[in-house]
Amino acid sequence: MKCKLLISILFIVLFIGLISADTAFYIKKGEVYDIKISCENNGARCRTGTCNITINYPNLTSMVNDGGMTNLNNGYFNYTLNENQTIVNGEYFTRVECNESGLNDTSNFIYEVNPTGIRPSDQKT
Repeated sequence: MKCKLLISILFIVLFIGLISADTAFYIKKGEVYDIKISCENNGARCRTGTCNITINYPNLTSMVNDGGMTNLNNGYFNYTLNENQTIVNGEYFTRVECNESGLNDTSNFIYEVNPTGIRPSDQKT
């Protein structure tokens, strides 16, 4: 009984971050989109390192697994989504991993694909 309770509490704690996370940006369905993000390692921007991106579809299946991002040489990295990667409406769960000088750091965010590419609101629905 204690084991089930402990597992339930652990499950709730792990997923509460996903439930309460804000959407970072919105993408119009079926369009090419450049994800440009500051890739950081221990609070400092990666300048000479590498950044990889992992993206899961809204149903949590993998769309991109450790895809290499293009270094824009200013601490920012880019990954271009093609129109086939923005065809499914919903929230995409994303992880970016920076590796520089043997140190790794990750950041997570959510973006949304929808027909208009803007934040849904009560006034528009």
